[in-house]
Amino acid sequence: TMVTNLNLSSNKLLEIDPVIAKMTQLTALNLESNALLSLPMAIGDCMKMTYMNLSSNRISSLPETLEHLTGLTLLRIEHNRMKRLPNFLKAMMKLQELSLNNNEL
Repeated sequence: TMVTNLNLSSNKLLEIDPVIAKMTQLTALNLESNALLSLPMAIGDCMKMTYMNLSSNRISSLPETLEHLTGLTLLRIEHNRMKRLPNFLKAMMKLQELSLNNNEL
């Protein structure tokens, strides 16, 4: 699919369908203000992603497949339930903004 920007904010979503991996042109994903507990492993297949907003959900950990998103420049995960930082964040060389406030770190 040719979708490059997907905004699903404020929809009370409980989960994201793994079919998102078929959105190979996706560069920006906004999932802010939902009720997500986690992300599907398939999210790592959206390799063109540069912007991801996961703030104001109930996410406690991120899938290791996010390490494949090497072009990610902005990752917002504030106001979640993160308990630790994933190790793969160290390898994200293009990451310019990482927002983690209001978690359980």
